[in-house]
Amino acid sequence: MQFRPSSLLKKRTVARDMVLGLTLTVLLVVALLGVSYLVISNRALSRDLRTRADRLIGEVASVLYFPLLNLDNQTIRHIAGVYLESNDYISGITVRTDFGETVIDKKDESDWLLSRTRVLKKNDREIGTVSLYFNDGKLLGARRNTIRTALVLTLVIIGIMVICINLFLHYWLNRPFEQLIMGIRRIASGDYDNPLPAPPQTELAAITHEVNIMARQIATKNEELAKSEKKYRSIFNGAQEGIFQSTVGGRFLTANPAMARIFGYDSPQELIRRCTDIPHQLYVDPMQRQELINRLRKGEAVTRFTTRFRHRDGHTLWVSLNARGIPGPDGDLQYIEGMLEDISEQKKMEEELRQAQKMEAIGTLAGGIAHDFNNILFAIFGYLELAQAQAGHNPQLTASLARALEGAKRARDLVRQILTVSRKAAREVRPVRAADIVTEALGLLRSSIPATVAIRQEIESTATILADPTQIHQVVMNLCTNSYHALGDSSGTVRVTLRDIVVGRDTGTTGADLAPGRYVLLEVEDTGCGMDEETMAKIFEPYFTSKQQGKGTGLGLAMVHGIVESYQGRITVQSRPGEGSLFRIFLPAAEIKAGEQPRQQVLPERDGNGRERIMLVDDEPMIRTLLQEYLSTCGYRVATFASGEAALAAFAGAPDSWDLVITDMTMPGMTGIELAAEIMKLRASQPVILCTGYSAAMNREQNEATGIRAYLQKPVSMEDLSRCVSELLQAEPHTASAPA
Repeated sequence: MQFRPSSLLKKRTVARDMVLGLTLTVLLVVALLGVSYLVISNRALSRDLRTRADRLIGEVASVLYFPLLNLDNQTIRHIAGVYLESNDYISGITVRTDFGETVIDKKDESDWLLSRTRVLKKNDREIGTVSLYFNDGKLLGARRNTIRTALVLTLVIIGIMVICINLFLHYWLNRPFEQLIMGIRRIASGDYDNPLPAPPQTELAAITHEVNIMARQIATKNEELAKSEKKYRSIFNGAQEGIFQSTVGGRFLTANPAMARIFGYDSPQELIRRCTDIPHQLYVDPMQRQELINRLRKGEAVTRFTTRFRHRDGHTLWVSLNARGIPGPDGDLQYIEGMLEDISEQKKMEEELRQAQKMEAIGTLAGGIAHDFNNILFAIFGYLELAQAQAGHNPQLTASLARALEGAKRARDLVRQILTVSRKAAREVRPVRAADIVTEALGLLRSSIPATVAIRQEIESTATILADPTQIHQVVMNLCTNSYHALGDSSGTVRVTLRDIVVGRDTGTTGADLAPGRYVLLEVEDTGCGMDEETMAKIFEPYFTSKQQGKGTGLGLAMVHGIVESYQGRITVQSRPGEGSLFRIFLPAAEIKAGEQPRQQVLPERDGNGRERIMLVDDEPMIRTLLQEYLSTCGYRVATFASGEAALAAFAGAPDSWDLVITDMTMPGMTGIELAAEIMKLRASQPVILCTGYSAAMNREQNEATGIRAYLQKPVSMEDLSRCVSELLQAEPHTASAPA
């Protein structure tokens, strides 16, 4: 059997070590005492043996004196034998006479330790010699008996001592230790409320005190840990962002409820159980998962990693992912933990913002174009109307001027379409029956579309909408024209449906985000070539067209979208390549009926009487000249100014000298609105007409605040201008005084 110290050391106890230590101590003390006893006893034995030898040699010499004197050898031998047999200390004897005769010589050369010799004399004459030989055999035997007895007694005492020590240690040491161990085990099992009782021993009491302190600290730490875990669990479960931990291989280890909700699962457990291949089950592009892992392997903390995920029902989600890699013992990436947020709505809003910014940019461009082009058209319209008035009875010239005026009107309509896209076009909103407008538009459309294209109409709506009839007319014309172009050169069908619907709070079949209420639904469906998803995503963008060059400006559907959105409506489209397209337009129905709007009072026109003074302000020389000519022919005295600053200086010099102010809206330096405001400070009752290329920039509240009495949208016909001037001057008392 091989001896293994470790096995013995494992079985060591304090009591056993104390017993072993005390036993070894006693044995050491006994051994030291035994050695000391042996040394002392050996010295005492030697001393005692010498004393006995000195006494016995004198005794034997006196007994043998007379036999030696008488040469009685027999008596000498007898006496010597008696001493040898009766005395344990004498191991040998030698007696010689004075003649050198050895009477007796009995000794064992190896059995004696000490010898004594005595010369016997008679009157100084030597009569013989006696020698005794001694050994310590008897003393050694007695000493051995003593040592044996002492050893037995020592062993008995040690045994009794071990038993007593064991009993003592069990009562005073083992039991307190066992109680302490049981208490520690109770604490280890989680019982921190019952402190350990203090034993009487100071050392054990100190240990017990420290153990109780440790238990209280553990209890406090556990309470803090429980609170922290509860707080973390509350954050984990209540977070709106998805929190997860996954393996590199593509399995979820943990996930919070938001994570499951984002992907359409009922619980985190279901997500973990069912989603076993993250790259292919969740990622639209699995290579992006590999890109994420590659970045994490480099030790990067990935933030705002935007990618597309797949919902449980199949639709696509945009998510923003923050993640970090947790390395294993070998330093390689072991698992991934992170947080993701569903940003699909944010992406949608960003796309809408980009679209709005694009529309705003186009609107800004359109506004600038409209202002400059409307000024040009203003002059064209004005001079054409003046030319018509001066043409007299020349039919050929009148017809040519009419055709030129028609071209100018088409240019004006194009500008208005551009402004409609930018939502800056002027419009006249009133209650109208949608069915009347659609029917009228389809009647015009029929004459411009080949007979090979069938137009099917189902007009069932009776509702009224609040809209500009011209804009709704443009919507129908553009949608139907777009459907006709989708048919190409082949025959086909364009179906137009108009009906009334009611959208409830739980209605989810319209495909549009609509508030509950009554709507007019316009559907335009064709059997044309259809569109793919990429094309459908861009059809409402300004200047986007899929038609051949020269067959479209790209403004039609963008204009339709702008008009519909401006009326709080919605437009949707469904299409597949080769299966045609279906456009749906939802317009809110009005509660009032068509024809109930208040009618404006039409005042009769009147020309000037030569006394009315009109201040005309415009930065375009051609417009100033045109209006001055025309108004002068109408009987008004007109003074023109090229800037708002010059006009204000003239007005400030004689505020009561002007019957009417006509000003352009957009001018370098002081604008028309600013000029009107300054004029009102000088004369609050002064009538002002504002001419603008995009009158939506001025509403009724702004007009009333600045005191502007009327506004005209460029290009203004001379007839409309004359009527507006006449109405304002007829409504105002004549207060201007002629200059001195």
